[in-house]
Amino acid sequence: MNRLRRLLRLLPWGGSLLVGALFPAALFVFLQGDGRLFAAAFAVSGLHALILGAPALAMYRESGGHRLLPVLGCGYLIGALPIGSAMMLGGDFKESGAMMRLGLEVMTVAGGFGTLGALACWLTLRLAGQFRPAEDERTLDDMADRG
Repeated sequence: MNRLRRLLRLLPWGGSLLVGALFPAALFVFLQGDGRLFAAAFAVSGLHALILGAPALAMYRESGGHRLLPVLGCGYLIGALPIGSAMMLGGDFKESGAMMRLGLEVMTVAGGFGTLGALACWLTLRLAGQFRPAEDERTLDDMADRG
């Protein structure tokens, strides 16, 4: 029974990874205007979420974090670094300024997709009630009580 409880406690965290992969894939399909691309887009965003997002989410969970800004920064890196690394290893960017600009544009767009995925993941966890307020954060109710 103890294992089942632990598994059930992890369910919102796993679900948030799934939602975090779903939203960038859906946006990509919407921007491309071709629903047939959804499976491929979801596979790519799902692999990003699984390989890079799951370890980041596990560290975030263990640290007790709940702030949005670090999540968005991490999401940007999760989206941008894999494609950026592949492009830098595969292309000759030193000699071509146009290739460098193209690489930066692709990394920026990929980072934007990663940021969207991280936001969707964070919002899912927030809506599932997985965050406890930090001691240094004061809510509006606390401020009203203390004057």
